[in-house]
Amino acid sequence: MHNYIYFDMLTKSITFLKTLAILMSGMLFVNEIALGGFYKWVDADGKIHFSDRVPPNAAGFGRKVLDNEGVTTEVIKPPKTWEELREEQEKARQKAKLAEEQERRKLEARRLAAIERRKDEKLLRVFQSTDAIRSDRDDQIAAIDSQIVYLQRIRKKHQEELEKLQQQEIAAQLSRRNVKVAKKIRKTLKLLSDTYDKIQRKELEKNTIHIRAEQDLKRFRRLKGHAQVDEQDDVPPTLDNILPCGTGLVCEKTWERAEQFVNNYVTTGIPSKQDFMIIGKLPKKDDDISITISRIRNPGQPDILYMDLYCNSSAKGQKTCSSDKVSKIRKAFRTEVGGLAP
Repeated sequence: MHNYIYFDMLTKSITFLKTLAILMSGMLFVNEIALGGFYKWVDADGKIHFSDRVPPNAAGFGRKVLDNEGVTTEVIKPPKTWEELREEQEKARQKAKLAEEQERRKLEARRLAAIERRKDEKLLRVFQSTDAIRSDRDDQIAAIDSQIVYLQRIRKKHQEELEKLQQQEIAAQLSRRNVKVAKKIRKTLKLLSDTYDKIQRKELEKNTIHIRAEQDLKRFRRLKGHAQVDEQDDVPPTLDNILPCGTGLVCEKTWERAEQFVNNYVTTGIPSKQDFMIIGKLPKKDDDISITISRIRNPGQPDILYMDLYCNSSAKGQKTCSSDKVSKIRKAFRTEVGGLAP
């Protein structure tokens, strides 16, 4: 009997505790909702909504979180659209690209600065004075001048051969030998053109040496703290006998002016005009002036016109080439053929 009463009381106690637990949890739940506040949002039609939870059909709108007193505690922005996400990604990509380019420029600037430092160190190590720089420049120019003299001898040899073949061509007009002579002429013209190409490149090489020496002189003075001195022999000479031909019709017009130029100034008779050369005859007399203009092809670049003015190899002939008259002809090449300022 006593055991039954005890068991009944225990069962009632457990039931009471369970009921109390359920009631307490319910009170806590109600209290959490009250403390959590509520949401406020405006739908697509402009209607304002208030709720303690956001329904699925309102998830795409921006909203505010309000406390129990109606004070905004948080602003939740609407989800970004596909276009906004794509624009944001593009901005991020552009920003990363800009940062990458800035970093590349910094690295390039450092690389160039390192190159300049090495140049400075080498310049001070190799040369002790500005006179040493000029002496080195003059030695290089003299070496190239020797090469040009040698090439001019070859040029003269090819030109003599060409004039001889042209005479043979005239005599062979009525014979079968004409085909063979024409073939030799084409070969000699090719050799002559190649020689002028080499001479022109040597002239440009000389100009490059002058420019590099001028830069070295300025750099040396700066490193040594010397005042900048405008010395005449530091200025690269103007290449009066080389000019760009241009492209297309511009070059064709320039080439026509080149032919007229040769006709105006040569004293050795009517020049021979080829596809890429206008060849004056070799000078025979002491006061003869002959001119050859070669049109040199540069793949991917405009053609270049190279003028070779030469006189008789005698002492008087060389005096003619040093005269004011010839000097004016050389300068006229740039103005009359190229239309450039003297």
